[in-house]
Amino acid sequence: MDSKLARNQKEDASLATNTASANAADALETTALYRQVCEILEAARGRAARSVNSEMVRAYWQIGHAIVEGEQAGKERADYGTRLVESLAAQMKAERVKGFSKNNLWYMRQFYLAFPEKLHSLRGELSWTHYRLLLKVEKPAARGWYGTEAATQNWSTREIERQINSLFWERAALSTRKAEMPATTQRQPAPFRKPNKTQTKAPATRRPATPLMC
Repeated sequence: MDSKLARNQKEDASLATNTASANAADALETTALYRQVCEILEAARGRAARSVNSEMVRAYWQIGHAIVEGEQAGKERADYGTRLVESLAAQMKAERVKGFSKNNLWYMRQFYLAFPEKLHSLRGELSWTHYRLLLKVEKPAARGWYGTEAATQNWSTREIERQINSLFWERAALSTRKAEMPATTQRQPAPFRKPNKTQTKAPATRRPATPLMC
């Protein structure tokens, strides 16, 4: 009887151990699966955010285009563009449409003017904040370079602002021009040196001897 009881207890302990091991394995598998699901969701949210951002950037470009066309329709009237934007901003505010203040609408107008007829070439990797920073760059070549680098190098808005403020493109362009200059144009003129007195002193002239009179 005692041996049977001991055998039952041993079997119960073994079963409990196996159950605990199975539960631990299940927990590990669940944790791994949970992490995988989270990664999938995070990637999907990132793609969705980039897609929404890209569509909003395109919408801002189109709004800028519409504003410019509206200005051109009434360009014979003084300050028509200013009053048009102010009126539009006021109506958007009255309709409780956020994000379309007078300043933002002017940015959208400037956005279109800086990238006219280039809706297809707008970089989906860049946010509206990226483009607002690019609008501060006056030279189209520099603006295009900063935009391309920001997209390909995955620059944050802080990084692209730092690069613009440091005049990185301008300094790089200047270095390139110097490297392409012929050696004769890069050579600096020799410094001025004061002539040596021994070199500039005229040689002494000897007077001819006076002939003796007889």
